[in-house]
Amino acid sequence: MQKEYIAQLREEAKKYYEELFIISMLKTNKHSQFSKSVGADSFIVRQPYIKDSLLESINVIPYSEIMNEYIFAYKSSDSSEIPNIFNAYDNTPRREKKNSLIVKDTSPILFKKYLYKLFSIQKNSSFDTGLLYLTAWNEWGEGNYFEPCKNYHDEYLKVIKEFTLLQKIENNNEK
Repeated sequence: MQKEYIAQLREEAKKYYEELFIISMLKTNKHSQFSKSVGADSFIVRQPYIKDSLLESINVIPYSEIMNEYIFAYKSSDSSEIPNIFNAYDNTPRREKKNSLIVKDTSPILFKKYLYKLFSIQKNSSFDTGLLYLTAWNEWGEGNYFEPCKNYHDEYLKVIKEFTLLQKIENNNEK
């Protein structure tokens, strides 16, 4: 049924657009075949990249550990995956002590490091869409936001701005 719906959506969209690029959101990259089977062009793996089955109580995991594991999985995943990055996470306000996750040791400096690393890997892959997904639901309760704050002021936004400006300059130089 999903495949038929996506096909119908593509047909309807042709009236207004040249083509749709449909992306599915998955919990892990192990289900990338599902994404293709329903007719999606690509997929994004939800961040932070960790298996819920590993979460038994409150888990505190360093940002670098999660990002390194995600990058390893991304490099060895299906080539149609769009990289996904986040800056912080703490879901204890929603889950209390059951299966909760706190990502520690986050900073704009580490975010920048992994942002550039992911984009570089994608750029050198066979599936370079030029897209990178930023996981930010502006969840102040979960610490998952890019807005200015007391701890980092507007440093995350500055990293994103610098990154986009450099990509524009790079794209113009390639033309």
